[in-house]
Amino acid sequence: LAIRGANSKLLSAATLAEMQKRHPGIETITVEGQGHAPFLETGTLPVAIAAFLDRAERKIQKK
Repeated sequence: LAIRGANSKLLSAATLAEMQKRHPGIETITVEGQGHAPFLETGTLPVAIAAFLDRAERKIQKK
C-alpha cells in the first residue's frame, strides 16, 4: 500500500504511476489536500487502510 499526499513534492504522481507499472499488485491511495506525510486520520483514509489490512490478513490466512 502506497499512500501519497496529492501536494507531495517528494513523491510525484508520475513516480507513483511508475511504481504501479513495475509492481502491478501495489495498491495506492492519493490523499487530496495533503503533503508528503498525509494525516492518516483524514476523511475515509482510516477505512481504506483498514480494508487493505483486512485483505492482506485474509491473503496470509489462505496460505
